[in-house]
Amino acid sequence: MKQILFLALSATILFSSCSKKSNNDAQPQNTNTVTINGTDYTTVKIGTQTWTAVNYNGAGGAYYNGSTSNDAVNGMLYTVDEAKAITLPTGWRLPTSDDYTKLLTFVGSDPKKLMSKTDWANNIGTNASGFNAFPSGDYDHDQYSDRGTDAVFLTSSTLVQYPGVPASFNIYEDQGTNDAVITDIVNTATDRGSLRFVKDN
Repeated sequence: MKQILFLALSATILFSSCSKKSNNDAQPQNTNTVTINGTDYTTVKIGTQTWTAVNYNGAGGAYYNGSTSNDAVNGMLYTVDEAKAITLPTGWRLPTSDDYTKLLTFVGSDPKKLMSKTDWANNIGTNASGFNAFPSGDYDHDQYSDRGTDAVFLTSSTLVQYPGVPASFNIYEDQGTNDAVITDIVNTATDRGSLRFVKDN
């Protein structure tokens, strides 16, 4: 009888462990932090990649609307050249457009899973992925715009259809609709967007 109870208990524990593992696999996996130029940035595993889960806030960029006060949540906005000049730890890189496409594919092309739960105009984000994209806006056409409705991230790629034009990853919320696309919002040397970094697991 004791042997039967032991086997039943072992099976229950094993089943419970497997169930928990499956549930955890579906949740964001915070892996630690990465130190970039003396500052620690939270990271998260998403699929086969590890991403920084907060916007870069190092020297060389500009704050939204030219503010002089530090905005650690939204970080700074950078030009493509400023982004490419940042020294990163081994294995880390400025994402390509393919990296962002892979990220979007992993979350099932549902941008709400990439969006932070707060600060968006309609707060429809679930942040189910842990990417935690804040709507930090951008700088293009010589003006700051779209804070609260757009997250614009720089890439190291150029657009295939417009050779030489930088490609950016844009998550946007507009009157209750939302989407995430590879676009050309940041397309001149003076335009600015937010920065995330990535490495392969």
